[in-house]
Amino acid sequence: MATKGGFRRQGAHEWSADCRPDALHAACEGSLRRLVLDGIGLYQLHVVDAAVPIEESVGTLSELQSEGKVVALGVCNVDLEQLARARSTAEIVSVQNRLSLAELAALDRERLWSYCANRVARRARIHAVRARGALRGRAR
Repeated sequence: MATKGGFRRQGAHEWSADCRPDALHAACEGSLRRLVLDGIGLYQLHVVDAAVPIEESVGTLSELQSEGKVVALGVCNVDLEQLARARSTAEIVSVQNRLSLAELAALDRERLWSYCANRVARRARIHAVRARGALRGRAR
């Protein structure tokens, strides 16, 4: 089972980053409760919170791992510098970034994926492959 924490719903279609340690602990506990699990196989930091150093957020995930609530750690929506900082704090086994057919020319993403595939993660994931509906004429 894989899930994420660090992104809080503010309204119907409003989300904001919340990667404070107490928020990440609460998010993980909530996921465990809702999923009826004792531990989560892969827990990912959903976004980088500009108000919280990524080392602090990943450090919190590492604490959850030490407590046995999480088996492996991952990060999402990161650039190379953020990934390096996250890796300096804990073992990161998964990187999930948005990569859609409409964004294939994005050189930074290509470099990130190459870096991940060759040096970092045993698992790589992408999301929004169809550009969130834009390629079907139904952009969200």
